[in-house]
Amino acid sequence: MIDYTPWNVTDYHKIFIAEAKQLIEIFRNEIVEIHHVGSTAVQDMPGNQSMDILPVVKNIDKIDQYSEAMTLAGYRAAELSICADERCKSFTREIDNLTRVIIMVEKTNYEVVDRRLAVRDYLRVHADIRTAYALKEKLAFQYSDDSPDYHTARNEYVSSLERDAISWYQSMKR
Repeated sequence: MIDYTPWNVTDYHKIFIAEAKQLIEIFRNEIVEIHHVGSTAVQDMPGNQSMDILPVVKNIDKIDQYSEAMTLAGYRAAELSICADERCKSFTREIDNLTRVIIMVEKTNYEVVDRRLAVRDYLRVHADIRTAYALKEKLAFQYSDDSPDYHTARNEYVSSLERDAISWYQSMKR
C-alpha cells in the first residue's frame, strides 16, 4: 500500500532541516548546496512516506569515502534505479515510517539539478498544477495492489509534468 499524508500533518520542512544538518556534518565541505525536492517540499501537496533530498556535491567520485559514516548514521546505499539515467549516489534511511531518499549529484550535473528544482518550483507557484498533481494520490489508491501499474501511470504523468516544469523554469531564468 502507498500511504499519502497531507503536508499539514507532517512537518516535512523541519525533518528536511534535521536531515540536511546531519548530511552536512557527515560530508562537511563536499556538499555545495542541498535541496528539499519532491512532493514533500511543496506546501499543500499530499506527501507519501518518502522524502527526497538532493545534496549537490563537488565531486561525486568522493562520495564512496563517506559510506561508513553514512552507515553509522543509519543510511544504506540505495539501488541505482532511483537515479535511473543520472550519474549519482543514493542512500535511504527510514525513521518513523518516513523514508529519507538522498540523491547526491555532482555540481556539474546541471540538468539533473535543474529538472528536480524546476518541478518543485513549478508546483510551488502553480496552484492549479498542484491540484492536478493530486492525480498521483488518486493513482496510488487505484493501483495500491498493483505497484507496476501504479508506477507506469505515475511515470507517464510525471514525465509530462517535468517537460512543462522545465520549460517554465527555463523561461523564468531568462
